[in-house]
Amino acid sequence: MNIKINKINKTAAALIAVALLLTGCSKTGAQLKPDGAANAVSPEDCPAPPWTEEELDSTFLGKNEAKEILASVPAEDGAYDLVGVVMYTEDESGYIRLAFMDAEGYCQSCGLEAVAYEPLELEYLGEGRVSFNFLDGSGEAQNCIISFSREGSDVFFKAESRSLEE
Repeated sequence: MNIKINKINKTAAALIAVALLLTGCSKTGAQLKPDGAANAVSPEDCPAPPWTEEELDSTFLGKNEAKEILASVPAEDGAYDLVGVVMYTEDESGYIRLAFMDAEGYCQSCGLEAVAYEPLELEYLGEGRVSFNFLDGSGEAQNCIISFSREGSDVFFKAESRSLEE
């Protein structure tokens, strides 16, 4: 009877070991290489999954005031430690503001004296850049690309716009 229990324990241990090795990004710190050897897995090898729009909105509202969230989009490449961008308004003017947000919910914001253009489409282009459409002060529909960058503690925004009729 001892022999059967030892075989069961060895089989269970082997199955657990294989499961841990196959997870790769688990807290075991090892994954199976094609040649069967184990190697250390760093956090960079297992990036966090992209944030959802709901997570962005919830985190943003937890640390910031906004009259209305218009749209949000995850920053899938994590450029400049960003997790996403939230488009919102602060007051009755309805002017667009963009919050470039990190994982802690801290934001670097910029704004336009313009209102959102329907259908509202906020698109993350990568490398800290977003694209969206808006109506300028004269009511003309425009497309805008806002680029976010950071060097140390300095934050930079660059805006490019063009008429949608071009």
